[in-house]
Amino acid sequence: MSDSDEDLLALAGAGDSDATESDSNVPTKKKEPRDKRKRSSFSDDESGQSEGEDDDDEDSFVSPYPLEGKYKDEKDRAYIEGLPEIEREQILFERGEEMQKFRQRGELARRVRERKRAMEKQRSGTKNKTLSDLKRRRQMKHRARERGEEDEDEEEYERDEEEDQEDEDEYDEDEDEREDDDRVEWDEPQAKKEITGGDLNRIRFGKTLLAKYCFYPGFEDAVVGCFVRVNIGYDRERQVQTYRVCLVKGVTSTPKPYTFLNRTVDVALRVAHGKSEKTFEMGFCSDGAITEQEFEQWKKVMEEQRLGLPSSRKIDRKYEELKQLQQRRLTSQEVSEIVERRKKLSGDAKGALAVIERAQLIEQRDIAMENGDHEEASRLEEQLERVERSLNRKAGGIDAASATADRMAKLTERNRRANVEGVRKAEVQAADRRRKAAMTDNMDRSNPFERLRTNPKMFYASDARTSSKSKEQIEQEAAEAKKIKEEEAQRQARIAAEKLRERALYQLDDVIASIDIALEVEI
Repeated sequence: MSDSDEDLLALAGAGDSDATESDSNVPTKKKEPRDKRKRSSFSDDESGQSEGEDDDDEDSFVSPYPLEGKYKDEKDRAYIEGLPEIEREQILFERGEEMQKFRQRGELARRVRERKRAMEKQRSGTKNKTLSDLKRRRQMKHRARERGEEDEDEEEYERDEEEDQEDEDEYDEDEDEREDDDRVEWDEPQAKKEITGGDLNRIRFGKTLLAKYCFYPGFEDAVVGCFVRVNIGYDRERQVQTYRVCLVKGVTSTPKPYTFLNRTVDVALRVAHGKSEKTFEMGFCSDGAITEQEFEQWKKVMEEQRLGLPSSRKIDRKYEELKQLQQRRLTSQEVSEIVERRKKLSGDAKGALAVIERAQLIEQRDIAMENGDHEEASRLEEQLERVERSLNRKAGGIDAASATADRMAKLTERNRRANVEGVRKAEVQAADRRRKAAMTDNMDRSNPFERLRTNPKMFYASDARTSSKSKEQIEQEAAEAKKIKEEEAQRQARIAAEKLRERALYQLDDVIASIDIALEVEI
């Protein structure tokens, strides 16, 4: 028997007595190369090493925060609870992400160990079956030779030996192929990981971060692809605010600047919830984390509308982009551009208020001029000039067309006021000329019988006694007459009320008399 046969039989559990008998009857053949004999021992060493590695992996997965999954120990918990709220929540959020990664690594390692054990078990079963078949064939040949069949041809015996050797070689090749297949299968990419709400919170923008980075260069590229928690209104049934998980699709400019966290901005976010897209101001975004209920609702909408969920790899890439945005150091030129942009937006907001004030002053001035209140019109005109000077100082950066239009508007207004004043003066002068001409005509006429144009006057004859009365007496008599009238009115009112009451009593008597009540009197 060859050395390879002895090794295979030893692995199968063959006894020493069988091996001794077979060695005495089997002719010697050429030895097999040593690498095949080493393969089985190497496989055993490798399996033992893998088991040792599994034990080491189990030992290496130790929770970084054993206390409640948040703290290292009691001292660490006291330190964390003593921090400010914002810093404490940030640290606990980061530790929560770290614990989630730790649990994921542990679960992955457990699956790897189970897969290795299943592969070793499958390989061991196949190997034992092959060795059992080989051992059975050897025993059949030995029994045949013991029964007196040794007179077979040498060539046939050698042919049987060669077939056995080919079986062993084929078995070794199958083992190598299985090992190669196992290695290739092990190198295949892992199954697609299902994302959670925590993954979305990693790339979520709140209103505080939006206000901090909205003027940064590269903000639009960084925020597109992130998630926001948008407030869509108040739920009266549950008495809570309602939020939706939305994906940022783009950044747009607003027609007018608006105030956002004590600063003026002119950008809004175009977000999508499923297939629905809408533009919101950044003030609608919440700083709170995405809850599990909100995540499940968003996931359900995506599945119903047959939209794909973002992969873990894509979320990791976006997270790295956000880290680069956070760690980026601004140059002096970029800082100057940000400051200039914020100043310009603040100036635009004040300029809009000044334009509204100017329109109101113009309207009030026109009303005062129509009512003939020239003092009020002059005062409003002074205020209007101050507002216009303020606007002109802030309008240094406008283009030439806007400046020309403003100058033309002011010139038109000044000409209009001059025309109104000129018409008024012309009318006054025309009236004076007509009056003077009438007086001159009357003086130049010599015909005493000609009909003249005169202004009639009414004269009334007054009683001498009345004229002699003083003003106090007249007022006293008027007061007495008024008092007499009031007393007469009160007396008439009392008489009318008395008549009304008597009439009501008469009607009540009639009603009582009309009632017919049947009374039974027993004597």
